[in-house]
Amino acid sequence: MQVFKTPKLKSRASKRLLQIPKTEVMPLFVLATGILQIIILCLLLVEGVWLARLSRKSPPTLVQMVDGKVVQVAPMESLDRTPETIKHFVGQTMALMFNWSGALPPAPESGKKNIPQPDPGIPIKTKGIDSSGGQKVTTPSWEASFALAENFRPAFLQKLATLTPRSIFSGGTQVMLLVNHLSEPQQLEPGKWKVKMVANLLTFDQGDNVGKAIPFNKDVYVSSIDTPLLPLPEGVSSLHQTAYRIRQAGLEIYAIRDLQREEL
Repeated sequence: MQVFKTPKLKSRASKRLLQIPKTEVMPLFVLATGILQIIILCLLLVEGVWLARLSRKSPPTLVQMVDGKVVQVAPMESLDRTPETIKHFVGQTMALMFNWSGALPPAPESGKKNIPQPDPGIPIKTKGIDSSGGQKVTTPSWEASFALAENFRPAFLQKLATLTPRSIFSGGTQVMLLVNHLSEPQQLEPGKWKVKMVANLLTFDQGDNVGKAIPFNKDVYVSSIDTPLLPLPEGVSSLHQTAYRIRQAGLEIYAIRDLQREEL
């Protein structure tokens, strides 16, 4: 019995592929790779030109607020603050903490636009004294204390409560901080400054229109912090709103010390 072997059929394409020598494939590969490298080089050149133009472009100096107001800005590092910003923060914060009138601005819902409201004060628990006994600070002082560092605020509020006269809340006494001089901020390290404050505390008792002046000269130590994210989410308490408003400047006070006589 004879067995016939059927020859395998090969397509013309496969025959041609088999017949292409390797020396013809390599030039095509090199050519494709070269074209790809040229395209990448062109893209890098375009990106370099764009970055060079961006680096020479002046940073924006005007920012338009949501309400339409325009403010002037300047680029700076995250820890940097301008001397004017630091001095304004120190002066405003110290004034809020040491101006004691015993009165609050009229409440909008009260309907009495020109009649100030009595300040009930904020009770502060001090060492060795029961908080129910009446050691309090004024509401503006308590609000301004959110500008203090967290490790400094409790001790400061306790000291402030012992200094605040009880007659403040009955309208018998008023105290005003009169700032005579704020020095240029002295940088201690990146993000930290010292400001020298020369001031007087003027105390007015009931019927006394002259007042008594007490020297109040301090070294105020300030550090930069991250500014809170704004706008605040809906439904936050008035306490959160107050704390965020006070810390909008991106600064906090971490120490207040007596100004040495030789520094005056």
